[in-house]
Amino acid sequence: MRSIRTGPLPTILAVLAAFLVGLSSNRLFHETSKAAGYSTYHSDDSPPSWLGIDHSTGCGSAVEEESSVLEMGGGLEVGSSNGVSSMGEVFVKGEHERIRDEKMEEIIKVFGEAFFDKSVSYSGTNHRLRRIIRRALAGESIVIGVLGGSITVGNNTPRPLYKDNTYHALFWTWWQQAFPDAKHLYFPVGIGAVGSPYFSNCFLEHLPAEIDLVILDSAVNDQRSDEHHRSFDHLLRSLLTLPSAPAIVAMEFFAIPANNEMTTGGVNSLDSARYLDVPTLSIRNPLLPEVLLHPSRIPLFFGREPASGGAGIVDPRHPSLRGHLAAARILQVHVWKQILYVEGHNSKEDEIREKLAVSRIGVVDEEKEGVYVPGVLYSKEEMDLWQLDASFLEETNWGSREDELEVVSRMSLLDHYHPSSFIPPSLPRCRSLSGTREKLAFLSTTKGDRVENGTTFAGEGDGWFEWQSSPQKQYIITRSPGAQVTFSITVGLGDVKLWYLKSFEFGLGDARCWVDNDTQWAVRLVGKWERPHNIGWLGVIREGLSPGDHLLHCVLEGPGEFRISSLITG
Repeated sequence: MRSIRTGPLPTILAVLAAFLVGLSSNRLFHETSKAAGYSTYHSDDSPPSWLGIDHSTGCGSAVEEESSVLEMGGGLEVGSSNGVSSMGEVFVKGEHERIRDEKMEEIIKVFGEAFFDKSVSYSGTNHRLRRIIRRALAGESIVIGVLGGSITVGNNTPRPLYKDNTYHALFWTWWQQAFPDAKHLYFPVGIGAVGSPYFSNCFLEHLPAEIDLVILDSAVNDQRSDEHHRSFDHLLRSLLTLPSAPAIVAMEFFAIPANNEMTTGGVNSLDSARYLDVPTLSIRNPLLPEVLLHPSRIPLFFGREPASGGAGIVDPRHPSLRGHLAAARILQVHVWKQILYVEGHNSKEDEIREKLAVSRIGVVDEEKEGVYVPGVLYSKEEMDLWQLDASFLEETNWGSREDELEVVSRMSLLDHYHPSSFIPPSLPRCRSLSGTREKLAFLSTTKGDRVENGTTFAGEGDGWFEWQSSPQKQYIITRSPGAQVTFSITVGLGDVKLWYLKSFEFGLGDARCWVDNDTQWAVRLVGKWERPHNIGWLGVIREGLSPGDHLLHCVLEGPGEFRISSLITG
């Protein structure tokens, strides 16, 4: 018998074992939840307990149903201090942490572990999120932002119990209770009919540059197209490369309007999220199979149109309070698991170092033609594979490059490979009617024609003017053919883009836009389309324009209406 050094793979095995020991001290998922779990009721028509429904009747009033599910799990009670003085020191749990963990475990029991397992589309390393959690546990103030569309606004979600029942507001309340030793900041941004093409250019109109954690809701409003996929990729890159190096969590919802896709841009965007190591959670994964299996439960998860008085027409685009709560629980449980990791990792550092030292020594048994590492026999073939692993690890240093885990890849998945090309950081100038920093305003406008009973009265119509259909949907519009609007712009890289509305039902028309007097480069923006969506769209007017000051002109061509909400230059 003789001792040899076995290389890094046994080290990895030992680290994994030590990590599992560390997690066990947190009593993670110490009980099963089959009686109330998501995965146990598909064989019959009995709804799970977290739906808050009388099992004998299968129904309940809208307010009663929402009230009962909100009572499940409750909020967190604030107890003693968390016991962390700085990152890396031993973490000693107090009463506050005990209460926090017990309530989260109860929530998992109510929903069922399968519900949360299915909700994780991509977990990744969570390296950035854990860094933010370490700061929060140390008592630092964390700045949280939310970017989303009308789901984030809370459209058609009843508010019988709380002022704001949206998923992010419920998560924000939980976050403050989970980390009570600092005053955190919260910037929720919800704009109807808006997705990543807008936010990728205009997020700094709404969020501070010092943001620490961003929750994204764009899966429903983004379309399944390369254009929207690139916008989502650009949005992730722009956020990840901010000086504050924020963490991002993507939250995917779904909609089921008649004769429309059940999945939109979120399907494509997931590839970029995985590539850039952005955790992605989904309420679609557990709930869409549920409503397909039990269509009668659709009203439980989706809101109701205001005109129906809360008891009639179901809105298949926006979640109910129960849907928002389920999304909030998904966010809470994911973040809580990262808290447990951080706490367990800090408290087990010495033990891990000790096991690392021991695991580098193996004992050869020549009779059995194997190696004991430590106490477990591995064959010669396994040892040969370990040598390949060892050479890989030695050449790449993979697994110990903590400083590279947050590096943003230099190329997009949608690019053609090139050995030296890279995507430079880009922060365009955005002027928006819904922004907080630089409001969109036009320089001048001319009147168009008035059409009445088939007769055209030249020059007697309106020009362009500000108008809104709701506080979240503000536009500069015209309804007069021939009306022209002019904007003053300044460009650096030479890009000019307009964010405008597309719809199949609002009677929208087309606009023709150009820069300065270059009418030969005019671009036609089409307002009406045949898809059953009313959604903002990014129109590219010019690329490669000379740097400096210019004038952007747009004119309404033909009948209809045209709506502009933002102007983007780069």
